[in-house]
Amino acid sequence: MKSPPRATVTGTNHHAPPTPAATNNNGNQDTSQFILQTILQSTESMMKQMQATAERLAQLEPDLHGARDRPIQYNQGATPNGGEDEVPRGPNGEILINHPPVRIGQVDSSKDNKDGIHGLFIFDSQIDRAMMPEALLRSQYKGLYNVMNDIASLPGRCSPKRGGGDVDMNTDTTDIMQQFLETVESSKNPSMKTTITDIHYPKTSRHGLSLIKSEANLFEAASTNMAEDKELTSRNQRLRVQFYLHDRGYMKDFIDNYLERSLLCLIIQETLTNYTTLINKIRQKRIDGMSNAWKGSETYLLLSHHSKELLRIRVHCTSKRLLLFQNYIYLCDAQAKNFNSNKIMEKTVTNVREENCLFQEALDSRLEALVEERLAEHLAKNKKGARKGNNEPKCSWCHNRDLHIALGIEHTPKACTLRSHPTTWAKKACRKVLQTYKADPKRPIAEIVKEVSEGWKKESPTSATYLP
Repeated sequence: MKSPPRATVTGTNHHAPPTPAATNNNGNQDTSQFILQTILQSTESMMKQMQATAERLAQLEPDLHGARDRPIQYNQGATPNGGEDEVPRGPNGEILINHPPVRIGQVDSSKDNKDGIHGLFIFDSQIDRAMMPEALLRSQYKGLYNVMNDIASLPGRCSPKRGGGDVDMNTDTTDIMQQFLETVESSKNPSMKTTITDIHYPKTSRHGLSLIKSEANLFEAASTNMAEDKELTSRNQRLRVQFYLHDRGYMKDFIDNYLERSLLCLIIQETLTNYTTLINKIRQKRIDGMSNAWKGSETYLLLSHHSKELLRIRVHCTSKRLLLFQNYIYLCDAQAKNFNSNKIMEKTVTNVREENCLFQEALDSRLEALVEERLAEHLAKNKKGARKGNNEPKCSWCHNRDLHIALGIEHTPKACTLRSHPTTWAKKACRKVLQTYKADPKRPIAEIVKEVSEGWKKESPTSATYLP
């Protein structure tokens, strides 16, 4: 076995080994070039495939006259795309009949069943045959579910200035690259058609109601975004389904019939209608109660309740298929109850009681402060020379409050120590007693009063008034 030829090295230093830094730089450059070349080749392959598909669509003749009025032949002998692999068949080889056509607005007979849609159990494989077009391979069911609209993600992501919060661009870039690589891997297999996988459905960033954080977000979503998004969503839904089924060999008239009458397209349309009705009801509730604060209001409770329920469904769903089914079931049940629930009523009653308690406490505090203010004004007007802060009544005989306080007696004429003396002299005697007491505080005040009282006759008051 011959060994591979060695590469010749030109230059004077033939035996000098390369430095580690040069080796690392060359290795990084080779890796980067390889990754870049792989991405360019994959992109070129995808562009060629998309161009070929566009040419096929352009060559397709739009023979649509009367196509929407013709019923789908569910038990036809030939499959719509001519294939027979993995087609559901009965014991005699006949193609099994899918779910009969339903109309938009038709009442769901299993609306009270949390795990049923039009009489079909969502965890049973029979519902997939009812949802999917005939002759579609089971391996392609997931792809069709992925192209269906995630209605609960409306009104769409908002920028930070519109109240959507900070956007993690690193996470978004990683998700986009992961989705791109999965698409590239599927395109490398000639037996597989190009399919874009929806890997974002369980993320909280896809939860549409979480973006409504204020009145401005609510009115913007209900008045502008939802009206525009509803029309755009329906149009994009049709285009994605048409592209997916046409890429798998289905004829255009069959695709149009499927879009108009299939059970899967019906539940998506019903989900969109109920979801729009929910947002409009929340907006109307806010218009009716504009005087209330945002947090704690009936609008906030209604929005918070349905937002938490839809987010719980999104986080716990294991596939896009179950997310579509459970969103439809939840919104149908909520719409049947006019989007009200016992939880919302209990929270509303609790908030009203708390608001009443807070209002009563504030009212009591205000009344107490008002009474104290009026009482202080009344006392200030009626003091008339009394010492500030002393509201005790005066004795009507001597008119000296301080003497009564010093003797520790009541402020009444019967308790006054000078009751046996004329009132005119009693006023002067009180002042004399207090002056003597201040000059000699150690002397008993009762002794001073007795001494002053004994000398009242010597002063011979001009007028005297005696107690009866």
